[in-house]
Amino acid sequence: MPSIIDRELRETIMRGPRLKTEQANRHIDQIVEMSERLPSDFYELRQTERFETGYPGGPSVFYGLEYEPSKPIPEQFALIVGEALHNFRSALDHLASAIIRTKIKEARCHFPVNESRENAVNHGDLKNMEDALPGSNELFCNTIRPENDVGDHLWYFGQLNNDDKHNLIIPTVTFADIKFRKISIGNQQLHDAAVGGDASKTMRLIASSVKPSFDGEPIVSVEVSFGPDAGPFAGKPVAQVLREVGEKVVSTLDEFDNLMSR
Repeated sequence: MPSIIDRELRETIMRGPRLKTEQANRHIDQIVEMSERLPSDFYELRQTERFETGYPGGPSVFYGLEYEPSKPIPEQFALIVGEALHNFRSALDHLASAIIRTKIKEARCHFPVNESRENAVNHGDLKNMEDALPGSNELFCNTIRPENDVGDHLWYFGQLNNDDKHNLIIPTVTFADIKFRKISIGNQQLHDAAVGGDASKTMRLIASSVKPSFDGEPIVSVEVSFGPDAGPFAGKPVAQVLREVGEKVVSTLDEFDNLMSR
């Protein structure tokens, strides 16, 4: 049976969702880039001098290197995570709305992204999609949200997107690894040295009675994971989870694109 949606209309329907997923992937790339090399305006590294008394021969001076965040680092990542989630959700909502508008003009619809499969397959807009594009229900229930799908937990992203509308999805920035090409302390030299700790807090990285010197610009990298309130994503690397969500969304778009092509 020929499709009721011709090629030109199909391309129009898919254009917006594809652009949304591309934008989401750019946000994920930004998270990865920022994780591997934290922007220098997010933190300050400063050398310190501290005088202490109580030592034989009088006060002693201790030199140090301190790291201090200059911006709320977890919240900076949260803004980008929210944008990625929003674009993935919007891609699917644009798809559903565009399909349904072939029957109901000006329709504003939502793609079923419920965490619960039972709620998703009974979603009212899935029926509207089926009316506009026969085969949508079968495709959704048997291919996109099949029973006992090992990747079904990824649809929790819809709930996170809803949460982000009211509160930032604050990830856990668990560790900062600060690498130097060379650190010299007196006669000692440390090449490719690294020190680290909690990137969201002030840290004393080095303390010495000899003033240290540093070669090269430091590279600060961080690990970013979803926080404890992120359901099945809790504790998992943010970029990895978002990549998997993106694959699920793109696969869904591809399946409906194929359905419209029949």
